Amino acid sequence: MTDLAPGWAIATIGAVTQLVASVDPKLSPEALFTYVDIGSIDNSNNTIAAPKQVLGRDAPSRARQLLKQGDTVFSTVRTYLRNIGYVDAALDGAVGSTGFCVLRGAAGINGRYLYYHSLTNNFVDGLSAVMRGTSYPAVVEGQVRQRTIAVAPTLEQERIVAAIEEEFARINAGMAAVERVQQRLKTLLGVAMDKVVAGAISDPGWKILSPTQVAHNVPNALAIGPFGSNLKVSDYRSEGVPLIFVRNIRERAFSGAKLKFVARDKADELRSHAVRGGDVLITKMGDPPGDTAVYPQNLPNAILTADCIKLTPGADFDAHYLSLVMRTRQVREQFLAATRGVAQQKLSLDRFKKQIRLPVPEFQRQREIVQRMDLLASAVTKCAAEMNQALRMSRVLRSAVLVAAFSGRLVRQDPKDEPASRLLERIAAERAESDGHPKTRARRSGLKVNA
Repeated sequence: MTDLAPGWAIATIGAVTQLVASVDPKLSPEALFTYVDIGSIDNSNNTIAAPKQVLGRDAPSRARQLLKQGDTVFSTVRTYLRNIGYVDAALDGAVGSTGFCVLRGAAGINGRYLYYHSLTNNFVDGLSAVMRGTSYPAVVEGQVRQRTIAVAPTLEQERIVAAIEEEFARINAGMAAVERVQQRLKTLLGVAMDKVVAGAISDPGWKILSPTQVAHNVPNALAIGPFGSNLKVSDYRSEGVPLIFVRNIRERAFSGAKLKFVARDKADELRSHAVRGGDVLITKMGDPPGDTAVYPQNLPNAILTADCIKLTPGADFDAHYLSLVMRTRQVREQFLAATRGVAQQKLSLDRFKKQIRLPVPEFQRQREIVQRMDLLASAVTKCAAEMNQALRMSRVLRSAVLVAAFSGRLVRQDPKDEPASRLLERIAAERAESDGHPKTRARRSGLKVNA
């Protein structure tokens, strides 16, 4: 680090942190404790979002580090994933996994200052560069503590933390506004289509038709995928005729991601479940069922799998219109009413035929509605892309705030503050007095109270 701010000093993480007490929850088998492991971390906002409640007798072997308010837990596994969190008052006394390096500031080192430093690209990227291992790349605790930190005077650390949190609050407010706009954009198409249908159902030019009435008059125009015994995982291939799963049918768009295939002779056996370009695809399971997509004309014929419905439209019906109208509130309510199941909700083909009714105008009107919705969808997509860019910028802004903070440019220095060099001397002297062992280093013990 160069151009150190006045009154600042460079130290290793190890020089400004304490080791933590070791604890064995199994020594108190009936004690309930709070356990923080890597799965407890929400790395989208670097918080401990999902700690677990565990009895001492059920404690994992990794539950060994006694946490205190003000600690930072830094995952030493796949450091680039940024599984980093701050221990607040509610988690004081929790037990942390040995998969973390726990950063606890020595006297005069602000815990939040350490936490925000651990989020900097310089810190995370530096550790990611020295990870070892292929399937389980990680660093060891010593490597974390060997990293350097620019130490500000104690009082300036407090001002820096306050300034970071003020800037982050502004960024968070902006992100929240962007996310609200994104959610509105997401619902805009559906709302627009709902209004079209709601305002036209009473129009004499519209008809209310069943799926059977809009399907083409050919065999298997309405079909579901084969029963499980007719199509097994062992039939899947890496190439051949594509298979269509529920995951490929999402919000009016067919996704070709993660496609699986079957051999052509197997596809011939399953030809009654074939899908061709222009067919409407409907999910028959979900929460609730009823996602739709039109199978693209430029893709090869495919085979439907068990939890999907295929509808081949008749000549008087536009596939894209049918896909749109099935996603309106009026029709989705019908899907919900026709759905059965507790653990897994499903819509049978029989109930789809008998209970679903679709409001349909004459063909030219269908095409006009689709064109209008496509224009609106294009505008929504463009706005959504701009919103995503704003979200990406928020991450850049956070990084810039942290760079400014730890280079001494976020707040002004106060010449009256005790310089960091004296703080480091005092920490070193206290450590020397304890024969090199931090005061918080403790013998292994059981849990004495419920965490």
